[in-house]
Amino acid sequence: MNKNRLLAQWFGALMLLVTIVSCSDDDGPNPKGSFTTAIDEENTLTVRFTNTSQNASEYTWDFGDGTSSTEESPAHTYAEGGVFKVILIAKGNGGSNEYINFALPITPPPPIVNELANADFETNDNWEILQFGDNDVTMTIDGELKLTASGNVNSFIYQVIEVEAGKKYQFTGEITGNDLNSTWIEVYILEGETAPASDPSSGMFLGWSTWCDDASIDGNFTDAECNGSGSAHGKNGIIQFDTGGKKIFGIKAGICCGGTWGDGITMDNFLFTAIE
Repeated sequence: MNKNRLLAQWFGALMLLVTIVSCSDDDGPNPKGSFTTAIDEENTLTVRFTNTSQNASEYTWDFGDGTSSTEESPAHTYAEGGVFKVILIAKGNGGSNEYINFALPITPPPPIVNELANADFETNDNWEILQFGDNDVTMTIDGELKLTASGNVNSFIYQVIEVEAGKKYQFTGEITGNDLNSTWIEVYILEGETAPASDPSSGMFLGWSTWCDDASIDGNFTDAECNGSGSAHGKNGIIQFDTGGKKIFGIKAGICCGGTWGDGITMDNFLFTAIE
C-alpha cells in the first residue's frame, strides 16, 4: 500500500516536470526585457523610453515615482528631479522577464530668471513713466498695468535691466484693449541706464498699432506683432545683445489724430528672460 502510494507520487511529479518543460518549449522563446533612455532637451524632467525587448508583446512600466504605463515605448515627465528606479516587465509567449534601471538621474531645468522687476505689477515699484505728448497718460498699477488717456498722448513706461553680451532674450506679455483708434504700443530697448530726455525714435524691437491691425488686441504681445511704421521688429519678441550691461526696457504708448484707447489698455505678466 505504501509502496503503491510512493510510486504514484513519483509518477505524478515526473508528469508535472514534463508538463512544465513542454510548456516552455511549445510556447516560444523566453522574453528578454531591455530599454534605453533619452532626456528631452527642452524639458529635462521628461524622459523618452525606447523599448528594445525581445520576444515580448506586452509591457508594464514602473517609473519609480508611483506612476506606470503599458505603452511599448512611453515618454514620461517627472514632477521633480531625483534618482529613480525604473522597472520594465516584458511578457511574451515564453513567459515574462524584468529589466531594471536602478538609478535613473533626473535633473530639473534651471529656473526661469525674469530680468524685469515687478513684472506682474503687484506694486507701484520699479516702473517709471515719462510724458512726451500734449496730454498726460494715467498709469494705474494694481495687479496689472492700465493706461488711460484722452487727446494726443505719447508716454514711455520703463525700468533699468541688465543683460549679458552675446545672449538672446525673449519678451512676452499679455495686452488687452478694445475700441482702439490711431494708437500704438511698442517695446523698446535703449542703451545705458539714463532715462531718455525726448521721445525715443530708435531702439524698437516689437510693436503694434491700429495702422496694421484691427481696433482691438487681446493676448500675448508677440502674437500681435506688426510692422505698420516700417521699423524693424524682433521675431517672436526675441533680441540678441552685442554688448552687455545696463539697458532701458520701455513700453511706448500713444494716441494721435483724434484717436482713442477706449476704456484703456491693460498689460500684465511681463517676462524678459535669456533663452540662449
